[in-house]
Amino acid sequence: MALAVFLVLVGVYGVTAPGHTDSSDAEGYLQQARSLLRGEHGIEITGENQRITPWRPGRDGVPAAIGGIGYPAAMTPLVAVGGLLGRAVPEEHADVVERLLAGFTNGLITAMCAAALALAARRLGAPLGGAALLGLGYGLGTYAWAHAGGFFSEPFTALLLMLAVLSALRGREVRAALHAGLAGLAAGGSALARPSALLFVPIIGAYVVWTGLCRGRARGALLGGVAFAAGA
Repeated sequence: MALAVFLVLVGVYGVTAPGHTDSSDAEGYLQQARSLLRGEHGIEITGENQRITPWRPGRDGVPAAIGGIGYPAAMTPLVAVGGLLGRAVPEEHADVVERLLAGFTNGLITAMCAAALALAARRLGAPLGGAALLGLGYGLGTYAWAHAGGFFSEPFTALLLMLAVLSALRGREVRAALHAGLAGLAAGGSALARPSALLFVPIIGAYVVWTGLCRGRARGALLGGVAFAAGA
């Protein structure tokens, strides 16, 4: 079910992807992903991109990006593939190919988030069809679709938070400490995409502790809280 939701949305997002950056933030994220692949901490500022790429001088004077590192890190696989494929086309088109591949990043991320939402709904008792409908409704009936075609960090933030919720729900059934740690890791990691996501960390952590208390195990609740905090 979750796989079907993912594949349907990947297909729709692939057809509707713009294939190019459309804002200064998007250009900044792309330059960050490129610098990560080069193993450098500074971004490349040229005469062509200096007026649209947000940056500021770093401590050593090297141009530094403005924004979290989480989403650019998530972009690196497709940027790398785009760079490799760009070598097979004329040099003047290489940048277009790289941007085209990079533009699919949020489509994949949003499809994963919708699949995780459907799985979470199943954990909460939704029927199979209802969970699938919820996932598709999120992917095609909300602003998530618009974000899937862009280069902003909201989809990656949402995915990590959704994975945190899914892990917390899974921890109610088996391996509570392990899944509490995974929930903390995903929730804490969301702040690498958007620092404002830290707001959700204590909420999910409180749920982990509360589920332990509901099982009548104070020791389990404490262990779950420690595991969540360690993961975060």
